[in-house]
Amino acid sequence: MIFAQDSLKICKGRILAQTAQLEGIHVINLQTKRGTTTDQRGNFSLFARKNDTLLFSAVHLQGVEKIVETIHLQDEILLVKMELTISQLNEVVLQSYSKINAYDLGIVSQKPKNHSPAERKYKAATGYDARIGLATSFSADPLLNLLSGRSAMLKKEMEVERKENLFEKIKYLFDDTFLVKKLIIPLEYLNAFRFYIIEDSKFVRTLLANNTTLATFLIGELAEEYKKMLNE
Repeated sequence: MIFAQDSLKICKGRILAQTAQLEGIHVINLQTKRGTTTDQRGNFSLFARKNDTLLFSAVHLQGVEKIVETIHLQDEILLVKMELTISQLNEVVLQSYSKINAYDLGIVSQKPKNHSPAERKYKAATGYDARIGLATSFSADPLLNLLSGRSAMLKKEMEVERKENLFEKIKYLFDDTFLVKKLIIPLEYLNAFRFYIIEDSKFVRTLLANNTTLATFLIGELAEEYKKMLNE
């Protein structure tokens, strides 16, 4: 079938970045002024022509522009590597007294539950305990937060925090030497590969169950899929 030179075709691609937050990255065709956003795995698709310029942008990533080629309008996926935005914060030193708490002082009869920073923010904003699944308090502030969408943002932040914790566990179990020498993952894609396998639910369940034998087997299969994607 012969297409006109200026006809639009589907361009499919994927973002590669060393972050778990691959969803919601903006992809804009500067020629057609149309855009889309990526899914949880960094995939996207939009209409484009040959030589169109695509702009990729996100708050936590440095902007990138890519020129669409003929192969990207056929079967080949457009892979876009993005770098993290570096932000510096002033250092704050806090004195920690981890051994002293309300339980030790006899104020409460049970030891307090440990919540992650993201869980504490979510609970404070909604009055909802994400761990036990019960509303522990309710006031006007949580209601306003729910209506404004801030609760959804904090819930998403908890998911990102969960993925980052999984990333650290994967990095501990499967170090750079293992990925390069055993799985033959290119050195520049090591962290991108780790974030890639975090999206595989079967692998994550095995990892959380501490079944390292099965996890090692599954990561081998995922490595072959990932390398095939890079080769394509």
